[in-house]
Amino acid sequence: MRALETQFPRYWIALGSCLIVFGCGNGDVAESVEQLKSHETQTRQSGARTLAEMKGERKESIPALVESLNDTDADVRRLSAAALGRQGTTAIQAVPELIERLNREDDRSARLAVAYAIVQIDPSRVEPLEVLMESVRRREVGSLVKLQQMGPTAKQAVPLLTDVLRDPRSIIRLQAVKALGAIGSDAQPALPTLRRLANDPDVSIRDATTAAIQSIEQSGGEE
Repeated sequence: MRALETQFPRYWIALGSCLIVFGCGNGDVAESVEQLKSHETQTRQSGARTLAEMKGERKESIPALVESLNDTDADVRRLSAAALGRQGTTAIQAVPELIERLNREDDRSARLAVAYAIVQIDPSRVEPLEVLMESVRRREVGSLVKLQQMGPTAKQAVPLLTDVLRDPRSIIRLQAVKALGAIGSDAQPALPTLRRLANDPDVSIRDATTAAIQSIEQSGGEE
């Protein structure tokens, strides 16, 4: 009995820690969905943020998140888009609403979050491309990663990515190289600039460049 009494508090401490780290499951989802309906902006932001930080599929939250894409608050719209994107293909039904929001969104951060969400759910869609390219012109790393995820769908970005290869920052050059490699054969015009990176002082860039050139050539980028 004493051993049980000693271990019992530890069990609840461990369980509490687990819930803090991983969330409380469906109860948290339902509570967050209810928060999205609140008249208080901060409460809606809190609900959307919780859903955006959750891992795994949360199908029951999708209708409420889609509705929140039209919230009057830009942060709620941004976080709702992020929450949808985090669910990946599970949220495929939300793509039409996300595209509609993308065309109407006037807040830059929210618009970018919507573009990211579309790529995460369906990377074959071309609608986010212009928004991502605008972001890449500002040298935002996350958008370079999203172009990589789009693969051949991002072929229109090849001239921009080729220019980005000249950026002085290694992380920017590295992500541009990876995006070009993912695009494949349509990135052939970037080959001369990529080959000049073969002697880049950053070994990770040299390795990524070799892989990108092989990907472009093997997919028919060079005759």
